[in-house]
Amino acid sequence: MRKIILTLHITFLILFSSSFAKDSIWFWQYLVKYMNDKIKHKAINEAYYDFIKCNYLQDTGYIDEALKSCEGTVNKFKSLNLYPFEAFSEYVNLLYTMGSFEKLEKEVDKFLKTNKNLTEKDYTNLINLLNMYVSDKKLNRLLDSALKKYPTNKNFLLKKADLCRFSKKYSCAEKYLKKYISLYPEDITGYYRLGKLYKSIGKDNLAEKYLLKALKINPKYDPALFSIISLYLDSKKYKKLENLLLSYLKKEPNNITYLRELFNLYMQTGEYLKAKKVVDKIVKLEPNDERFLISKYYIYLKLKKGKEILEDVKRDIKRQPENLDLLLILGLIYEQNKQYKKAEKIYKKIIKMDASFKDAYDRLAQIYYEQGDFEEAEKVLKNLLDNYFFFSRIEKARYYIYLSDILKKEGKIKEGLEYLKKALSIDPDNPNINFYIAVYYDDIGNWKKAKEYLEKAIKLNPDFTDALNYLGYTLLLRNEDIDKALKLIRRAVYLDSENGAYIDSLGWAYYKKGMYKKALTYLLKAYKKMGDDPVMLYHLGAVYEKLGDKKKALNYYQKALKELKKLGSEPEKGIKEKILEGIKRVQ
Repeated sequence: MRKIILTLHITFLILFSSSFAKDSIWFWQYLVKYMNDKIKHKAINEAYYDFIKCNYLQDTGYIDEALKSCEGTVNKFKSLNLYPFEAFSEYVNLLYTMGSFEKLEKEVDKFLKTNKNLTEKDYTNLINLLNMYVSDKKLNRLLDSALKKYPTNKNFLLKKADLCRFSKKYSCAEKYLKKYISLYPEDITGYYRLGKLYKSIGKDNLAEKYLLKALKINPKYDPALFSIISLYLDSKKYKKLENLLLSYLKKEPNNITYLRELFNLYMQTGEYLKAKKVVDKIVKLEPNDERFLISKYYIYLKLKKGKEILEDVKRDIKRQPENLDLLLILGLIYEQNKQYKKAEKIYKKIIKMDASFKDAYDRLAQIYYEQGDFEEAEKVLKNLLDNYFFFSRIEKARYYIYLSDILKKEGKIKEGLEYLKKALSIDPDNPNINFYIAVYYDDIGNWKKAKEYLEKAIKLNPDFTDALNYLGYTLLLRNEDIDKALKLIRRAVYLDSENGAYIDSLGWAYYKKGMYKKALTYLLKAYKKMGDDPVMLYHLGAVYEKLGDKKKALNYYQKALKELKKLGSEPEKGIKEKILEGIKRVQ
């Protein structure tokens, strides 16, 4: 121990001797620096200790305590004129979580003030971190700084273009994307993004140009391919899309992506024969893809070639006896072959297997409806409404309308009206539903209500020709406000000048106004379009009677009576009596 003390004593004597101090100032400087570094190192260690503590508290869910710990960390680093990215990152994450957005933006400025010489990687990390945290304005300034120092960085250029696009500064976005393309002419990204930009602002020709350039670099780049497909479909440039896909298929005839898109195109354009050829090839290449197998069968049904696939469908059902889609197709084939009993049996089987299979109910109800078995159709639809739980509101309204029509056919008009009201409660501003309700009220003799709903339908859709004509013609029948009736019917004829029923109504309106020659002009025009309609023939007879030509009047009255007998019912209440009275007058 004495030896150590002696050594220390000698050392201090040397250090503090005047000659050593005079000649060795460098040593003092070194000692001060050494001691400062030791102190700084200790402070950094303490800061990192707080940073580890902050991480731990955040991971364990103590967010408030984590924020305090992170604040302590960054303050210690700032006192040392340091601000490491990892500490900044944790701190701003916590500020964002706590909703301290104003403080977060100020903290970004403090970080940039401390770290003035950011590398390209530093800027990248910082921009990626702050992308969702700060205002676009601040992010823009940061990107501008990054691009000033690193003007050819791909990510910075693309991010700047994105920010310009999001803020609807399209010329700015265009500028940076064009710069990207000039720097990287072989990179598909610039062409694709510029094409997308032009597509979004309606510059379809430029969009097409740059998307095609992208596809020239890489025809298999799906984002560009699907963008130009969407562009051609939206602008109805179907031929261009067909030619593009066929050109790709010429090089790769078995490319499933191209074949699928070509099939979808033909389906959209209704070119079912072409669609058939494509789907046949898809099924051959991918026989286990059930979607396209089902699509193939539907195409054959669409082309009325159900008989050609009957055995294939039966074979597939033997392999997959519980496949409801295949069973439905079998039912549709039977329907197409007019084997309604077999189709009915299949649809009932499907419903038994799955009480919520909507399409089977649809087809079963349709079979009964077309065969005039409205009672059974009613049961099927009510069963569907009870068992199918996935209707959208609008879809459910449509089924209520369908059911109301069936009930009307059964003579259950009041019950049908209740279902129409249910549909209206779902879609109150639907002019069609208001119109249907008006017709039902008219059928049960409540003209006041019928008129109310007709006027509402026209208010909702001023161009609703059926409602315009119905209201106008009914006013004529009731000899009620003839001028208004004429105005409504003239509007209907203006909107649909080829509709014979509307022209007939207009002729009858002029008859009611006493303008018989003008009435005759329109009624003869209606006759050419409608042929031997009993009501319209009665109108012609009445006009000729007023014009004093009893022979022609009698001729048309007798024709009207003959056609009425063929129908076996009155298309207009009281029309038979009117015809008979007309005949009596002119004989």
